[in-house]
Amino acid sequence: MNGRAEKEVAIKSTNKRRKILRAAEKEFALHGFSGARMMTIAKAAGLDKATIYHYFRAKQDLYNAVLDEVIRSFSALASKGFNHSTDPGAELDEFISMLIDFLNKHKAFALIMRREFSGPGRAKGGILLEAFKPLIQEVREYIKYRVGKDKMRDVDPEHTIYSIYEVLFSYFTVSSEMGELFFGGKPHTKEMLKRRKAHISWIIRRLLVPEEKMRANK
Repeated sequence: MNGRAEKEVAIKSTNKRRKILRAAEKEFALHGFSGARMMTIAKAAGLDKATIYHYFRAKQDLYNAVLDEVIRSFSALASKGFNHSTDPGAELDEFISMLIDFLNKHKAFALIMRREFSGPGRAKGGILLEAFKPLIQEVREYIKYRVGKDKMRDVDPEHTIYSIYEVLFSYFTVSSEMGELFFGGKPHTKEMLKRRKAHISWIIRRLLVPEEKMRANK
């Protein structure tokens, strides 16, 4: 086999693996680990069941791979950090926008995380906890820094982070029927997400940042 042929085989293999992971992510999000079926994943990926097991020896291996792929992207959020040279209102806006964009892109992952944290969980080695720790630590230190500089209200960092998590994740894990009940239409359209960002930023700004410290909206 020449180099070009080998490259084509590798590309096809990568594409198959990607299809499997995308199909599996949706299946695990909808039915949880126990309810997910490998045959359903195979059909959704347009492959046979044997091909799934060629790439992943067991359902647990596939589940871990699904988490690992999205966790790498999620962990990258923490590495961006906060720019302490700007005003806290602008930083909070950027942080909220960044998280909403990520969760909108990975709605299935949001559902999987909700299942993991509300039940016994299936992720081995605490990989979800390890993924969240850097971001939690980054936000905690940011709040402490801003409070210490008298740029933010004297809030409890841990409960503040938890409250932000609940506000954001609930929006992407509530059923579509519940979303339509509240919003009278599809809750995740481009226009609705724009309104959601603005509203959540408005709430969090006013909870955390004293009015005199906040940049005036123009």
